[in-house]
Amino acid sequence: MSPSSKATIGAQGEERIAKHLRKYGFSILEQNFTVRSGEVDIIASKDDLLVFVEVKTRSNTYFNTSEVITRSKQKKIALAAKTFLLQNNFQNNHRTAPEQFQNNPRSTPEQS
Repeated sequence: MSPSSKATIGAQGEERIAKHLRKYGFSILEQNFTVRSGEVDIIASKDDLLVFVEVKTRSNTYFNTSEVITRSKQKKIALAAKTFLLQNNFQNNHRTAPEQFQNNPRSTPEQS
């Protein structure tokens, strides 16, 4: 699969997760928030909860989120999240949410 195909599949997965979050009342604050130390795919909020979401889109079901979101990647996400919190002076609760997504037009994030 070419890099542009992977990027397209990844962007589609991120948009479907963002749509899913909006459906449940979350506001999308940032998508692809990037700093020197790392990137967060989606930053969303609802009430006093701030969520940092890493989306992994795959075309098959033979993977586990814990296998594709390595400890190194987790650290980079945490550093990017910390930067976002500091830059935006956030004081509310927050959590990170690894989200796996199977690239199947009939699936929803709950089914992945």
